[in-house]
Amino acid sequence: MNDLRAIGAGLSNGIEKLLGPPGGSASWVSTTPFVPPRYLKRHGRSSVVGQVEAEIEARSLPLAKVEVLEWTGETLGLRHFVRRRQRGPQPPVDVGFALRLQFGKPVAGPICLGYGSHFGLGRFSAEQSL
Repeated sequence: MNDLRAIGAGLSNGIEKLLGPPGGSASWVSTTPFVPPRYLKRHGRSSVVGQVEAEIEARSLPLAKVEVLEWTGETLGLRHFVRRRQRGPQPPVDVGFALRLQFGKPVAGPICLGYGSHFGLGRFSAEQSL
């Protein structure tokens, strides 16, 4: 298996940020906003948490505790990301969320979830241990 960490020193810091530590991380936090792939409901499978859990399950990741973060100095910049495409299918709702995912055991990255995750939305970085 090829390991992206083996690339040159000039790119290794960015790769480490994307992949997380070599042993994985149990805590991941939004680097780009999570945009729900379906219309939002207050409760159930179509709530923010329900949609994140469905995305996690679809990627065969272990169950995680999902926390929707408040807009603070650390997360406020995520509100200004472009969350829509100029052409092609639009998200059901033009809203983004800052999230923290807490897994029961370390999980290897990269983790990208939700609408536009293949274009860089819904990307998570390993949270630094205190």
